Amino acid sequence: MKYDYSYYMHQVSGGMMTTLKRQLAEVGKESLMDKVLEEVVQVRKELGYPIMVTPFSQFVGVQAAYNVITGERYKMIPDGVIEYAAGWYGEPIVPIDPNILDKIASAPNAKKIFGKELPQLSIRELRQQLGIGPGVSDEEFLLRYALSEKEVDDMLAAGPIKTSFPKA
Repeated sequence: MKYDYSYYMHQVSGGMMTTLKRQLAEVGKESLMDKVLEEVVQVRKELGYPIMVTPFSQFVGVQAAYNVITGERYKMIPDGVIEYAAGWYGEPIVPIDPNILDKIASAPNAKKIFGKELPQLSIRELRQQLGIGPGVSDEEFLLRYALSEKEVDDMLAAGPIKTSFPKA
């Protein structure tokens, strides 16, 4: 594989790169890949520089692909981009470009998404919802909430991490 400086501009991961290539091929637009990657740089800037990991890389990549394929920027806006702009994933690192935010807020599903109240559950409420009682520490509870049961069970079975090692 040859060195590709453009990666540092678009920051699209290998997995997302494969997905974009496949999606473009499915609609017969694989020749637009370079333009989509250029558009990723612009979309990412306009959306406040979201970190390029799941789900944000998908939001940026899909929006860039829509912009290039339709020939009109932000003509089609996926729900994930609207949810991101509505603050469902927290505040962006940098504010979203106001002109782009206006376009997003004008999208067909925007009113429904921007108007939806997201539940702000406490740990106690989440424990009740998931049936994890008070005998489990908050740390273990959060691990069980975020990871699979097997992953947490395996981690706990392994015991505490070693913190002392023999000197060489």
